Amino acid sequence: MAHYPHITRDGGRTWELLMSETTMGDELAYDPHNPDHMILVSERTILYESW
Repeated sequence: MAHYPHITRDGGRTWELLMSETTMGDELAYDPHNPDHMILVSERTILYESW
């Protein structure tokens, strides 16, 4: 789950900073078979996955 400028990988228990002055989300993809599974790719090619 992504909420700019932070992202969580554990259903909202903890959040980490996603964006800074040089980094932001670039692409968000959803699994067509499981809408709770998504992958966010940052401009620096860092993958954040919802599992």
